[in-house]
Amino acid sequence: DAVSGLRRAGVHVGVLSSPDLDNPTCASAKLAWLEKHFDRELAEHAILSKDKTLVDCDVLVDDKPEITGFQTPRWRQVLFDHPYNRHVNLPRLRSWTDWPTLLSLLPGA
Repeated sequence: DAVSGLRRAGVHVGVLSSPDLDNPTCASAKLAWLEKHFDRELAEHAILSKDKTLVDCDVLVDDKPEITGFQTPRWRQVLFDHPYNRHVNLPRLRSWTDWPTLLSLLPGA
């Protein structure tokens, strides 16, 4: 519902995931899961990278509290709420039903 709602609102929705390099089938399994549970378009445009700071987007929803990498990210992080990240003061989603709050974080909102 969140992906569909964001798309209806005119948002380009993508997936950025960090594959497990010790699992040789991890990347292909992630893409197959996206296609099965969402659609081929989301799977085809997914980005798999161990360094999420290299990806240019407006908002990144992630459960990892501190994302570091090669460069300073341009995106604004929104934490997907979990007990292990509650010490970090960032905007957060407690559930995917809260997806409309993401619209206020986009440029021009």
